[in-house]
Amino acid sequence: MPLRYTTNDGQALWRARWRTGTGERQSRSGFLSEADARAHEEAMRTARRHGEPLRRPKTRLTVEEYWQRWWTEEVTVGKARGTQYGYRDIYACYIAPELGAIKLRDLVEDPQLLVRWRSTLGQRKSDAVVRQAHRVLSSMLSAAAEAGEIPHNPLLMLAMRSRRGRARKLARASPTREPLAIDPVAWFLIVDHLRRPTRPSLEGEEPRVRRYPLDRERDALIVSLGFMAGLRLPSEALGLTRADVRGGRLHMDGHSSAGEYTPGSKTGPGRDLPLVKELAQQLSRLERAYRDAGKPLEATDFWIAARDGGIWSEHQARNWRVREFKPVARQLALEFPQFPELRDATPYLARHTFVSCCLQAGISLATVAAWCGTSIQMISRTYGRMIRRHEGTPPLSLADQYASAKTAATALITSTRQTARAPRQEPSTSPAAPTLPQPKRRPQAA
Repeated sequence: MPLRYTTNDGQALWRARWRTGTGERQSRSGFLSEADARAHEEAMRTARRHGEPLRRPKTRLTVEEYWQRWWTEEVTVGKARGTQYGYRDIYACYIAPELGAIKLRDLVEDPQLLVRWRSTLGQRKSDAVVRQAHRVLSSMLSAAAEAGEIPHNPLLMLAMRSRRGRARKLARASPTREPLAIDPVAWFLIVDHLRRPTRPSLEGEEPRVRRYPLDRERDALIVSLGFMAGLRLPSEALGLTRADVRGGRLHMDGHSSAGEYTPGSKTGPGRDLPLVKELAQQLSRLERAYRDAGKPLEATDFWIAARDGGIWSEHQARNWRVREFKPVARQLALEFPQFPELRDATPYLARHTFVSCCLQAGISLATVAAWCGTSIQMISRTYGRMIRRHEGTPPLSLADQYASAKTAATALITSTRQTARAPRQEPSTSPAAPTLPQPKRRPQAA
């Protein structure tokens, strides 16, 4: 039953009182009328019957204050460097301006604050930005609930609420797309063009010269590690050292995160997988290029090293993707119309090709997941259609797939060169033969 009280200023207000499911007493003050306080009590009793938590949070921390604690105690300790930078930028741009000064307890007591924040953000930004900001804020609120600062994550409670039995969705669900697994022949074409001394012209620029053979062999190796070893490009390729290639296997013991070497893979500890013949040849080519340049590789040296021998910075990785990989892929999409997907290709798509080749080879999902550093559930969920497509077909080993793809790519390159060298038939420029006058006929007599 509501209780009336008077403030120090002489204003009469009402306090709502109720009990939780465990008998714990709770209250909330500040209602202007008895009807409002009674309505709040009834809402709490209804929520108790539905099994929703009713304990009012005791914390007085704001979202900004708890963010600083969460950032120091959890994000900087348990997240990779690149993920830390992503969380920091998302919070500073999309969460702090609207919610930074609001108390955590207010988000629990008035979830409409979160609804309005999400709606305002969706009007100004894309769905991808809304999803990313929602994930960061939800992770932080879940940590606050685990720490006992708030009784539950209000964002999760919003998602659980339903309308006419249907779960509330944050946005219109997008159709699930099958991963784009580009033909290995196309990747061998990219490797061949990356070894060439010239690069296709960018928009408004002249074709560039890739002067040093060592740089060209590095470019080719990055792509080769993607579609023949399933590495996440370019981060895991940049963390590969000479000692990681041993015993006929490729060991992925570290990766690049925001320009720094981080042990293990993105999802946990390192992994290893067999080294196919074509990839071993590419590694031998790069090792020979290092020796020719007077920089023989040591055991701890990176295969893809900067000028000073260290790991590539984040700017160098982005620059390689934009200035070296994309122009070549777009040029090949024009030269070979049978591979139109190369126009919008990214280095990461090479990983999908590797998974597709493994499935075509009849390799088990557990082995594919171990080689790629992921889970069986992710492989089954992401590549489900691809798995069903290869069911019932005779398996073809990885060595045979890459050998046949390399042969087909070589044949395409040879035919293209022969077509370019074929002499063109120029139109004849010799003068036309003179036209002889026709003899005149005599008119016949009538």
